[in-house]
Amino acid sequence: MLEAGEYCGPEDRYARFCRQVLADSAEDAVRQCREQVAEDYEDFTYPDWAETDQKMFEDFIFQFLSPNARAILTVLAEQPGRRFTGAQLATITGMRNSKVVAGTFAHPGMLNFEVERNLFWSTDRADDGRCEYWLTDVQAHLFRHAENRSG
Repeated sequence: MLEAGEYCGPEDRYARFCRQVLADSAEDAVRQCREQVAEDYEDFTYPDWAETDQKMFEDFIFQFLSPNARAILTVLAEQPGRRFTGAQLATITGMRNSKVVAGTFAHPGMLNFEVERNLFWSTDRADDGRCEYWLTDVQAHLFRHAENRSG
């Protein structure tokens, strides 16, 4: 449970809001903070990657990709637009399971937000609830170009 004055949101203004509300009820403050954050970020998106972002992709994303991330993106770049489940990607790349695939994208995901871009890969939930991954033509082009330049 939060104590009075404790930080409870992604920006400082939420901390001030939480301190005020915490004086009344810590549980209500946590609920209100979560509702406020969800409301503020519900429709928030960064721009998609564009071909003009090649240098930024190479400098801030590609060079920091793990071998597992590169293996997954190589598979996706070979067939832009084709959707793969995490289980399929795990099998193709020799990873243990779909959780390893999902975890592989955690660090690159943070890097995308640091350069204020949407995720470099596309993802969605299939009708059966499984996560699917794919690259658009632009994403595949950026990845293949960076891969070719890296030698």
